[in-house]
Parts: sequence; structure tokens; C-alpha cells
Amino acid sequence: MSYQLLNNIFEDTLAQLIRKQKTITRLFPTFWDRVEKVADNGGVHLIDEKPNLWIFSVASGTDKDKSYKIYVEFPDYVDKMKQAVKDIRVWNSNKSDVDLRKLGAWLFQNLNFKFRSDDPSFQYWGPAYILTKRKSIYGEEEPRPPIKRNPRQYGAYDKHTALVIKALPMYVTTLGGMAKRYYKKEFEQAKQEAQKEFGKVQNIAKELKKRQEQNV
Repeated sequence: MSYQLLNNIFEDTLAQLIRKQKTITRLFPTFWDRVEKVADNGGVHLIDEKPNLWIFSVASGTDKDKSYKIYVEFPDYVDKMKQAVKDIRVWNSNKSDVDLRKLGAWLFQNLNFKFRSDDPSFQYWGPAYILTKRKSIYGEEEPRPPIKRNPRQYGAYDKHTALVIKALPMYVTTLGGMAKRYYKKEFEQAKQEAQKEFGKVQNIAKELKKRQEQNV
């Protein structure tokens, strides 16, 4: 079995993590109110961007002079970017180049995501363990389950990570643009290969049309 296939089986897309997070209100009925409190206190800011990794600063929900860092990793960015470029829907209207916003939107839906928060609740209430179990933890894994605080393992992440995830759609162009900023060689090669395939498809379509016209 290939490494990529193992990734698809065991690592979560963002949509899968969001579905898991819906159970958090069984543990904290006011969880989403707490998330809104964080937003009101200063919200989310992307403070650093590296290949495959973004670092956000997120305001505290209780202390206006405090913030937490949220790490968002895209471990399969290059492989998924190459796959996306082969999809004609991420190209511009005249098919001369990839539309980075469309590429980012495609990646947003299909990448595997890994997270880490330096909010202490990320450790104490179970997100570190839950994300470890789902192969979606950035950095050091957590083997200890939250037996006392969250024995049923509700949710998947803390309120600061929740606010980052809520803000991520605003960064789809940034996500697509990483292909040019950090992986230009791989990006250009993928585009060339895609254009060759598009050309073959166009030639086949032209040939079929020609044959149909001859048979009329």
C-alpha cells in the first residue's frame, strides 16, 4: 500500500475535523459563544508563513493582553497541488494559466490538515490526544487520553483553533499562491504536464467532431 494511500485513509481533511468538532457542545454547551468572545477580543492574524506551515496569533477570550499561537500544517501540499493542477477547473477561462484562487479553494477542500495550539486547554481537555489519534497533530504526539476531563473525547480542537479554522476561507488565495512562492519548479512542471494532457483531450475531441461531420 502506498504512502499517499495511507495518508488518505488515516489523516483528516478539514471537513472531517469540522464534523468531529460538532460534538464539542456535549462537553461545553457554550463553546461557540466562547469562540465569539475570542473574535471580539482581537480575533485571528496570520503572523508567519513557511513552506507547508502557517502560524496564527489568536487573542485570548479572557485577557486582552494575551494571545496564543496556532500552527496549521499542510503535510501533503505538493502532492495535492500537483493533483489539483490536472483539474481543468482550477485554470483561468482561456486555459493559459492556473487561477491561484481556484487552486487555493481546491486545496482548501482536499488537503490534509494538522494543527497545534499553545493554549493549555489544547492539552488538558483532549484535543492534543484526539488529533494525535486522527493523525492530524502538528509536532509532538500526545499518547495520553483525557480520561478525567474529556473521557468521551468530544470535539477535536480548542476555541482558538476553532476561530482559525473559521477564518481559513479568507486565505484561499494565499494557500494557492504557496505553489509559486515555495514550489515553483514543481508547480511549473505540473502545469506543463497538464497542458499536454489538455492538448491530447482537445485533439481527440477535434478528431471525433471531424469524423462525425464526415459521416453526416
